[in-house]
Amino acid sequence: RTAVPLSEYRKIGDLASMDIHHNRIPLTRPQHQIWLASESCPDKALYTESVLLTFDNAPAPAQLDRALNRLVQTTETLRLRVTRGKDGPLQYDAGYTPFACRVIPLSGEEELTAVFNEQSRYCFDLYDSALFNAVIYTLPGKTALLLRVHHIVADSYAMAAVYSRLLA
Repeated sequence: RTAVPLSEYRKIGDLASMDIHHNRIPLTRPQHQIWLASESCPDKALYTESVLLTFDNAPAPAQLDRALNRLVQTTETLRLRVTRGKDGPLQYDAGYTPFACRVIPLSGEEELTAVFNEQSRYCFDLYDSALFNAVIYTLPGKTALLLRVHHIVADSYAMAAVYSRLLA
C-alpha cells in the first residue's frame, strides 16, 4: 500500500510535516526506505516494475491509448510524483493531463523481447517526473503493451489491480 489516507498520518505522527497548501505529504516509511535505496543506486532500475502484456486479438492502439488515459485519470497512484522538501522527499498527486501513448512498430517477437529487456533497465527520474509510463508496440498480428512503474508509488499487488482494471 502506498497511498495513505490522512488518518494514517495522524496515527504515525507525520501530520505536522504535511504541506497541506501544496498537497504535498511526506513519503510513508516503506516509500522512504525505497527512496533511500534508490538514491544509493541511481543508475540501477532495482525498483522498477515492468510488465509486458500481449494481445493476440490485437486491439487498436487508439483503443489501448483511451483505456490507459481512463486508467491514469481514475488512479491516483499512477499520478504520484516525488519532490524535494526542506525536510526530505514529499509526494503529491500531479493531477491528470491527457496524453498520447507512444506507438512503436516492431518486426516480431525477437525485437519485442530485446526492447522489453532494454526498457526494463531504464531508471526513472525520481523527482517531479512521471513514475508510471506505457508504450504500445505493434507486431504482425499482435499488439503489446509495456507498463512500467517505480515501486515507490506501487507494488506488485497494487499493479495487479491496475492491470485487471485496464483489461476489464
